[in-house]
Amino acid sequence: MNDSQKSLNQQSAAYYNRQQVLKLLRLHHGLSRVRLSELTQLQNSTMSYIIRDFINRGVVVEGAKLEGGAGYKKQTSLRVNPELGWVIGIVVQNVYAELVKVDYAGEIIDSCNFEVDPDITTLPMYLKNRLENWFKEKGCPPGPLKGICLGLPAIVDHNEGLIKSSSFFNVQNYPLAAEMQSLFPGTEIMIDNDARQAAMAELVHKDTVSGDFLFYYMNYQKVSKGVKPCSFSSVMFVNGQMINGMNSSAGELSGVLKPHDPPFLSDQDWVDLQNPEGELSPAMMNLGLWVLPWLEALTCYSDPECVVMGGALNWQNKKLFAMINEYLSNRLQAVGKASVSVCRANSPVQSVAYGASSSLLEHLAKELIN
Repeated sequence: MNDSQKSLNQQSAAYYNRQQVLKLLRLHHGLSRVRLSELTQLQNSTMSYIIRDFINRGVVVEGAKLEGGAGYKKQTSLRVNPELGWVIGIVVQNVYAELVKVDYAGEIIDSCNFEVDPDITTLPMYLKNRLENWFKEKGCPPGPLKGICLGLPAIVDHNEGLIKSSSFFNVQNYPLAAEMQSLFPGTEIMIDNDARQAAMAELVHKDTVSGDFLFYYMNYQKVSKGVKPCSFSSVMFVNGQMINGMNSSAGELSGVLKPHDPPFLSDQDWVDLQNPEGELSPAMMNLGLWVLPWLEALTCYSDPECVVMGGALNWQNKKLFAMINEYLSNRLQAVGKASVSVCRANSPVQSVAYGASSSLLEHLAKELIN
């Protein structure tokens, strides 16, 4: 290895280490130097160097004293400086959008939801007016607005900021990022798929135990006196990294993998579906049997450690998950495959939009590291 290659490798490693420190500080809302060294497996001297640099540049600030572990003195809590700025995460799920405002430390400042106009061209101006009213009522958070990330039921082009196709909004090749940029100059605008942001929310949620999982996303449409599932996606994480594919559209299910003829759920069925202790009605059993072939196909193709069920349909019913796990285990074992656990999403309602803001903060981390 020549000196140039060695220098590039060292720079890459240094960047990765700093990126991990920022991500962990946001995820845990503050950690000590010792705990950071344990989680990153970096030497204490390396960690001290990184933290000293971050503190000197105002990227990280010190907080309260923490009890030390065995053999350690009290440690100082560290967190990303929240006054560096803030971001907005928005995810459209069916006819409603969830919006959160998050500071650079990863803390939620405020959240809300609102109805979405089917004409998405009205969204940029609506957001501008809503923010101006919010500033009047509550004041502006510390630091500048650094970026907005939108997760949408659409196939998107990240680089161009285009909605390439969306049956929900009935648009093609709509330059949403450019429209947003004209109203929010100097602000980073990210356009993404709603399923990927829901999956990101699950990854950053503290109860998620593994970075290897398949996230199965399902939206719904309102029908007379009930709902029907619609809009299906799956997102794969390997070693904590989302697999987006060459065109950033991996996960959009079509053809034989796209579920068809969805079952009807009454309003009461839907209430029970969202209740962990709810009853397992015949309609819900039908829902579980209906989705089973696609869960089997996806798990056979990708061989994940577990499958997480999420999306606007909000799968939570424990009895339904017990049934799905039993049936799926039997089907996989019949062909010699190991069982795969299917579980409900851990993330709270607003955390899908929080996932969008987390994606944006990770994207913006380069300006703090460099």
